[in-house]
Amino acid sequence: EQDMTDTASDISSSHQSCGSSFVLRRDSKLRTGMTVLVSLLLIYTGTIFIYRLCFLDFRIYLVPEGEDPPSPAHAPGWDGFDTFVTVVFWIDLIADFFYTYEDDAGNEIDDLRLIARNYLQSYFLINLVACIPGELVEAIVNSSSQSSGEANQGLRIIRLQQMRLQRISRLGRLMRLGRLGKIKALEHSHLFRWFKRQKGVRVVNLSCGLMWIVHILACGWYLCAALHDNPSDTWVVRRTVDGDGTSVVSQSPFDNWMNSMYFVLTVFTTVGFGDMFAVTNSEIIYVCFTMSVGAVVHSIIISEVINVVTSSDQMNIFISKQRELIEAFASHTKIDEEAEKSMRHWVDTSAKSWFETKYDRDGMMQLIMGENMPRDLLDSIPGALFAGRLTNHRLLRICDGVCSTPPRLPMLLALALHRTHFVEGELIYKAQDYPFSMFLVVKGTFAFVARAPGHPSSTPHVGRPGAQLTEMEQPSEDQLAAQSCSTNQSRHMGMYPYMLFSFGAFFGESELVKETMPRRATARCESDAGEVLTLQKADFKWLSDQFPQFGSKWADMSMRREKHRTLKEAGLTVGRSYKHLAAKTVQDWRRGVLARRRQASGAQLAVAGKILSTQGSTASGPKSEIDATASKAALPVTERIGALSTEVRDIARRMDEVLDAVARFAPPMPGGGEGFRATFRQPQRRTML
Repeated sequence: EQDMTDTASDISSSHQSCGSSFVLRRDSKLRTGMTVLVSLLLIYTGTIFIYRLCFLDFRIYLVPEGEDPPSPAHAPGWDGFDTFVTVVFWIDLIADFFYTYEDDAGNEIDDLRLIARNYLQSYFLINLVACIPGELVEAIVNSSSQSSGEANQGLRIIRLQQMRLQRISRLGRLMRLGRLGKIKALEHSHLFRWFKRQKGVRVVNLSCGLMWIVHILACGWYLCAALHDNPSDTWVVRRTVDGDGTSVVSQSPFDNWMNSMYFVLTVFTTVGFGDMFAVTNSEIIYVCFTMSVGAVVHSIIISEVINVVTSSDQMNIFISKQRELIEAFASHTKIDEEAEKSMRHWVDTSAKSWFETKYDRDGMMQLIMGENMPRDLLDSIPGALFAGRLTNHRLLRICDGVCSTPPRLPMLLALALHRTHFVEGELIYKAQDYPFSMFLVVKGTFAFVARAPGHPSSTPHVGRPGAQLTEMEQPSEDQLAAQSCSTNQSRHMGMYPYMLFSFGAFFGESELVKETMPRRATARCESDAGEVLTLQKADFKWLSDQFPQFGSKWADMSMRREKHRTLKEAGLTVGRSYKHLAAKTVQDWRRGVLARRRQASGAQLAVAGKILSTQGSTASGPKSEIDATASKAALPVTERIGALSTEVRDIARRMDEVLDAVARFAPPMPGGGEGFRATFRQPQRRTML
């Protein structure tokens, strides 16, 4: 029964994801490209196409009575482009059956059956109607009107009705505007979200949106006049453009569009100069509709623009307050002008990021610690914090093997962290400072630094112009390392690194555990650029109290790390750059591994010798049996020695690679020497191998 249940469950799950391998997900490049192409064609449809339809296809001509107006001229290039647009819309109509969608819970649905059902129940009909070519509707209307006209030839009223039906049939092309809703598909793209966040872009978008709505209504205003039986009664004929009474109807289509835009914009802004007005019933109805739309759209857009400007003003007010604090502090403490200028520069360059990262931490903390957050969401968010780097940090992996990390701990930790950037040589804190925070390394290399008591300020041989160094005069490894970093470290007042921290490491926590302890070391950024996540002391204490199993581990670890730091600082006898220190650290670690393996091999040899001696003294059989027993006991030892020999050769090869890497960072030897690698290849330097 259990097997049958599992099989039924598998069949049900496979049935629910029917055809999932054929769908196009939201992050698909093909889907994104198709959506962008359709969006561009929709922009064309909402601007140029509707302009050509209203002001060219429905252009008003004043002709003498008894004559037919000329047929609209068609440009072959535009007709071909319209055919291309129709083909793309038909392709997109079919492709939507393979596009995933989000359900109410935010899950991406990839089942073809569910996708088809959702598409057919939503906007499939709108897309289908919009894909019908306007020429097809026009041909259907023309065929029906021609059949009616053959039975009533000679009657002018029938011919006028036929012309009117033909003109109305061209309105079928406006059905393409229904696909403007496809632009909503771009809301989930990163580019669209970035545009929405940019204040200047938001103002431009709102202005463009206002002008686009005015453009649509302006085209409708001209179309309202074009659909009249007698255009002489409409605003197109009443509107004059000069003192001679020249009507706007005799002007170019662009002039007609400009006058329409002018009228609709005056209605939107409730200005109403009175030079254009509605007379016929159709014009009155359309103007009432325009005023209703304008009252709503204009108010929304103006309020959004005011919000954008107000938020910008709030940021300026925030920066001004920070400047006022600096000026008040400078006036109170009587600091010099140069120090005050430096503080103002710091505020001007950093206050904007302070304002942008401000949010209600207490409110967010209540959301995290509340019971309303779904469990699956609670489990998925920690892996996305700081691009997934926080959950793998050593600060949170300290309890691995003892207990699992609670999902709320990374979230609350991320809530308290602040990004801070440093440049090469910049001090994070100095010894004897009061500890306010600890630091989690995200990018770059940081180090504890101190003065090197045994670091030679100068060497008698190194740097002597034209000097040829003999074998006894070759500089030592420490002198070479000191020389290579002396130029870069000269501005650091003789402070050299002795303990390094890179991505995933953290430092500065030991002084937070012991509240009465000042900073015991000086921390500095060693790489060209560095980035850390800063955790304040109060937040560290609060997290330790909320998660006591982690708090106790952090306290024990800080004591061990402080003892390790003290030993490292005591072992600083010569100054090295952080790259030389990193290379030496790797070498020392590898030597320790080899030493432990040698000790283990020696212990195995001793045990084997004892076994041989014991078996030799107690054996009572023939000598051949004793020799066979000795061979079996010595076989693992022989294999071990062979494996060690192979490993030693592999280590020698790897050390050659390390020397090549270190040589790239070391300066050339003074006096024409062969350089860093050749020096270490000398017989007295082979001990490092």
